[in-house]
Amino acid sequence: MTKPDGYAWRPIGYAAAVGAIAAAWRQFLNFVPCCETSTNDVSNARLVLDILWPIGFLLLMGFAALLLVMMALAVVKRRFRRLLLFACAVVAIFFIPFLPNWLAVLSPYYWYVLFNQSRLEGAARAAHPGPVSFATLEQRDVSTGFATDLTSFMSIIYDESDELGRSPERRTPHGTPGIVRACPKTRIGLEPIARSTCLATST
Repeated sequence: MTKPDGYAWRPIGYAAAVGAIAAAWRQFLNFVPCCETSTNDVSNARLVLDILWPIGFLLLMGFAALLLVMMALAVVKRRFRRLLLFACAVVAIFFIPFLPNWLAVLSPYYWYVLFNQSRLEGAARAAHPGPVSFATLEQRDVSTGFATDLTSFMSIIYDESDELGRSPERRTPHGTPGIVRACPKTRIGLEPIARSTCLATST
């Protein structure tokens, strides 16, 4: 009677851990703004992680390549159970980093809006006296890398006209297809913007 291969499942666990680290890494870079005027530990951490991201990406691809090689060896040796396990590991390492795009609860913006909903809604009403239907509350420069010809911004918007509940083709001119709801049951959403200058300011 053969003993169960206890560590055959380890590749899936390793792949899930690596994918989770990559997801958290990207979410951190996409949440904490760069070019902060004041120096603090969070800004310094973002700078270091931004610089190291290409190395981390290469390590991620290297681990994925190793899993593919192990899959090929499993096919040659006709070990189909190991082939299935390594295939699941490959799927995990590429699937998990994209989970925050589909599950809002995994995004830091979800918790930021949830815990600051009253303040953000108050800021929208204070910035626009009278009825407020649509307002940009915050705009963060979340650019990464050393490129100077393209800058990425993430705008936190307040919407009372149900733009977030409409399909992209039915939205009004101020509602772009990129707007997504930051937190369920709130009127606050996110709008990713790419601009062609590094010195662009919020409007």
